[in-house]
Amino acid sequence: MERETGLEGKTVREDEDILEYNLQLPDIITDLQNKTNLIRKTLIYILINSKRLENFKRNSQKYIEEVTKIIRKNLRLMVVDCISYSKFRGGDYYSIKIFNDNELLTYLNFK
Repeated sequence: MERETGLEGKTVREDEDILEYNLQLPDIITDLQNKTNLIRKTLIYILINSKRLENFKRNSQKYIEEVTKIIRKNLRLMVVDCISYSKFRGGDYYSIKIFNDNELLTYLNFK
């Protein structure tokens, strides 16, 4: 059953506006590298796996600030007292060892 409303529509004027702009987004990787001291490969991995990169286009500065906070918070949680991290030659891998007493005292004196 078809209903009639008694209304009729008519196109009065059609306009087509084309908006062109060149949006320059900041270099997120370099910015995060400077703020977190993580390597590019790690940052790219984090950003891709966060599945939130669309938010970067919406508000790039806020996105960088929030990502920096999250990464710094997690780095603090990962750092454990009395543990030393040493990078292996030629790789992105680290060895972990517990400080002995002399190393710990030397480390604390230089802090």
